[in-house]
Amino acid sequence: MHTQKYSRKPLILAVCLLVTLALTGVAAWADEWGSGDKTVTVSATDEFAEDIATIPEADKIVVDVIKIASATRNSQYLTYDYALVEPFASDAELAGLFADGKWADVADKAVEIVKNSSVPSVNTVIKDLDTEIPLNSEGDYGDGVYLVLPHGASQEVTALKAYSAVYEYIFNPSIIALPTKDGVDENSALNSAYGAWVPKANIVFKATREPRFGSIEIFKMCVDEGGNASFSGEPETFVFLVTDTATGGEVYKNYASIYYDGTASPASTILNHIPAGIGSVTVEEVYSGARHELTGQKTQEVELKAGEIVPVVDSENGFEHFSNVPNDSGKPGHGIENHFVYKTDEGGGAWSEWIPTPKEETNYTEPAAE
Repeated sequence: MHTQKYSRKPLILAVCLLVTLALTGVAAWADEWGSGDKTVTVSATDEFAEDIATIPEADKIVVDVIKIASATRNSQYLTYDYALVEPFASDAELAGLFADGKWADVADKAVEIVKNSSVPSVNTVIKDLDTEIPLNSEGDYGDGVYLVLPHGASQEVTALKAYSAVYEYIFNPSIIALPTKDGVDENSALNSAYGAWVPKANIVFKATREPRFGSIEIFKMCVDEGGNASFSGEPETFVFLVTDTATGGEVYKNYASIYYDGTASPASTILNHIPAGIGSVTVEEVYSGARHELTGQKTQEVELKAGEIVPVVDSENGFEHFSNVPNDSGKPGHGIENHFVYKTDEGGGAWSEWIPTPKEETNYTEPAAE
């Protein structure tokens, strides 16, 4: 096995950990070597813990622990010497980063190697926080340096992402060493002459999270008195108010329109980029055009699903559209395109957002509250 050794060099490991772990200590006069079964206990910050606990069983957070270096005792200094193991030892760039103690870069480079290699790992599903991950006390999972990769159970090992119903969690890879120093935290000097080596490490997920979004699709069908699809021959615009159900629009409010010209029956529009965390939205037809009158339900409620397009369904009649019948006014309907602005995000997602305009510049007026 090709190995590279690193002796008595203080190593600062603070890569994505709220608990700093010591790889070595100069003249660390420990009264024990930290013998015993190695374990890593994983927790989440209070900010994230409640939501992480709601992640469905099929995508619970999984932690892969991969050994990247072995450790041998240095009796002269009562500390440890480290040697990279394969396939990490063969990578010259990683070896240089490891020797220089650049742990964030070591973690990132090690992830690249894992992507392209078959390496053994200890894999534990985090069903509950403060989960203890046992490592073998001998062999491949004895004393050494480990790469810790959290991810959703349905994701690749190196994806470093997990999903709850309302958030996407993005993790950074972590580096830990076992044994570590008893009582060491991120504010302690790693070359302290005090404290014993211990075989157990406690780490806290340090992640960022982004809100997830869902979409709804609203359908419109013009029908005759018998309920059959019917088109008067003149295009019509229909307008829908979409609000979060819980607050009636204090958290989320937007408008959607459907231009109905008879070429598609039913016609539809998709409203994107709705925060999944609001739970459900209420869709209300607020403008039925000048030629038509609404039949059936005026409002419909729909439960959002992150990353999905959910159809708005008439809960009374069981069909996926708002229905209208023609009236005898003979007046044309008008569009409200000047209410909408088209937006995109860095990930390529796109959505329309309603922008209020002065009444004299538009031919649509929002109805007064009843």
